[in-house]
Amino acid sequence: MFEGSITMDSSLKSSACDKKTRRLFQSLPKTDFKFNYTNSSTYTGPIVDGWPPNISRVLEDYVPRKSDFFTILPREIDPIATELLILVKMQVDGYEKRENIRGSWGKHLTKLSPHSRTVFILGNNKDWTNSKELQNEINIHGDILQGSFVDSYYNLTLKTVSAFKFVVETIKWIFTGQK
Repeated sequence: MFEGSITMDSSLKSSACDKKTRRLFQSLPKTDFKFNYTNSSTYTGPIVDGWPPNISRVLEDYVPRKSDFFTILPREIDPIATELLILVKMQVDGYEKRENIRGSWGKHLTKLSPHSRTVFILGNNKDWTNSKELQNEINIHGDILQGSFVDSYYNLTLKTVSAFKFVVETIKWIFTGQK
């Protein structure tokens, strides 16, 4: 030890640390985390682009349980044999990006694991949904899943929930217990 240094035992260090932590927490601003719900017809607060306050927040209104929710289903997915299913959210007009994935890691994935599949999930876009390019891509690759919702940035949650809906309703879930 250096001359004049103060030695502290572990209990003093712990006590000093506790005091410092308490002071830190006391200095933080107090926040009220209670949510206040309002009537949507009289709401005047911030509005999320694409989702005004008078529009339903019930997810089932957008991703219904009905079976005809998907307008395009991927081919060649064996619900029993598929061991790995990768769902990639894409824009309808993202053909080049999908081709890049198919030609890079998508191709290597199927070589490494023959029971794996990549599926691209899309929404609807009035300019692209019925285009010859998309129809050709569907006929060639068969890896497109399209839900019946507008394809936009604001609907990424719907795209994700749609992907989960497809997996839960399509893939046969087999659990095995191991000791």
